[in-house]
Amino acid sequence: MNNKVGTITEIQRFCLHDGPGIRTTVFLKGCNMRCVWCHNPETLRPTFDILVQPTKCIRCGACVEECTHGARKIDEHTGDIAYRTDYCVSCGACAESCYSSAIVRVGRNLSVSEVLLEVAEDRAYYDRSGGGVTISGGEPTCQLEFTVALLRACRGHGLHAALETNLYAPWDRVEIALREADLVMFDIKLMSQVRHREATGVSNTRILHNATRLSQLGTPLIVRTPVVPGYNDTPLEIGKIARYISRFPSLLYYELLPFHPLGTSKYESLGMPYLMGGVHEPSPDSMRALADSAREAGIAVKIAGLIDGQVQASGDDNDNGNAFAAPFLLGQT
Repeated sequence: MNNKVGTITEIQRFCLHDGPGIRTTVFLKGCNMRCVWCHNPETLRPTFDILVQPTKCIRCGACVEECTHGARKIDEHTGDIAYRTDYCVSCGACAESCYSSAIVRVGRNLSVSEVLLEVAEDRAYYDRSGGGVTISGGEPTCQLEFTVALLRACRGHGLHAALETNLYAPWDRVEIALREADLVMFDIKLMSQVRHREATGVSNTRILHNATRLSQLGTPLIVRTPVVPGYNDTPLEIGKIARYISRFPSLLYYELLPFHPLGTSKYESLGMPYLMGGVHEPSPDSMRALADSAREAGIAVKIAGLIDGQVQASGDDNDNGNAFAAPFLLGQT
């Protein structure tokens, strides 16, 4: 069995939006981009994170006793327990002692064998629905060796293996993982280099270069765009992206992911600033208009979560904008 170890945020079962069929999605920690609209701040750092939810605190003081680094301290006047993040080493001792789940450590180290045992439990659902396993993040190529080993293990056990990546890595690194995947899903968020850097912290030059090279491998592709008001929610921008990807021969479809603010509480729990406050979800009508612009490039288009004209949340927000129910296919021209 494979003993390579990766740092996992979550293994989520019965996913309907991370590839075809019913899937189990493995979310890895660590990301090499900083999208201002990211809904998964707990996946950004490669190491463990501590989420604090003060409203659940029962002031028992157990975390103060367990913390040997001085990150927990009881206010002698109010009885509240202060969390001093500059002292925290994310060891998780406080979380283990927290009876009310006011403190939660995000992240666990699992071997490929351990992950495989867990995802293989739902093989019957994969077989019946044409589903499988999706490796996501964060950014899986930040844990390249583990990602490659897990993809190989899944395929070696007859499980369809999809890779969800931002493609922001040198080609000689990302290619190793791409060639092990049965399906690759990636985002093109903006075509402008300047705007892309403003929104994500990095240029899109490498991403577009890798996307073009990936399209030559023949691997089935799903290209997606998180539609974020004020950044890329115009027919002009979506049309540019659609025309660019229309030349990819193995493109299955282009998926538009409506922005949603469901990750706000995570930022609060992590003590991180949320930069998208006051930004609302795009309406179903505006999403349809953007999809019409994309269809003019002659490609199949899906709008995540648009069912009978209404955007319906699926209840999870483990994606850069994709927290919606099964996509609605608009068709191909």
